[in-house]
Amino acid sequence: MTLERYSTAYERACATTQERDNLVAVRPVFEAHLRHLARVETLVKQLKSYNSKEGETELWTYKMQQESSHMCNEVTVEEFYKTALAQRDGTVSNFMSVSLLLESRQCTFEIQKETLLATMKKSTALQSQAPLKIVALLFENTSTQHELKSLIRMWSLQNPLRFIELNDEAFLLEVCSSEWQSQSSAAEKVRLSVY
Repeated sequence: MTLERYSTAYERACATTQERDNLVAVRPVFEAHLRHLARVETLVKQLKSYNSKEGETELWTYKMQQESSHMCNEVTVEEFYKTALAQRDGTVSNFMSVSLLLESRQCTFEIQKETLLATMKKSTALQSQAPLKIVALLFENTSTQHELKSLIRMWSLQNPLRFIELNDEAFLLEVCSSEWQSQSSAAEKVRLSVY
């Protein structure tokens, strides 16, 4: 969304309203959004010139903000202001503040969701499969082998960051030192305690 397109959509909404008194309450919100858009445009230009990973993340965050429901495109901007201008006397401010608060919450939720998904993908990529192989070799043909493999998979799903960036030895130590119920025979338990 650019300043020009946002202003055009606002002007179209104002041209269709019958409630001229509501313009007094709506205009400050429009002005605040114009200032925000101007700031974002300047920052985006600066970030594009840096071309760094941090810059990409910031650009993505700004993009998410611009995709909030009333700023997606000219049609949504116009609909937002038409609805605001059509409110009864005294309710315009309530409508606008609640709408913008809900949009902000939605934007925050989307950013958190995307960040979590990216973190989970990264942790899955960094997690070594070697410890599962070590468990298979150390406890071959025992119920302990299957129990540990199942537990490792379950723990990784419950908390993808739990084993992130551990080397094979630290991973195995973490898994073996965790509390878990074993169905192993007495001989298998003795063998497990040796390792």
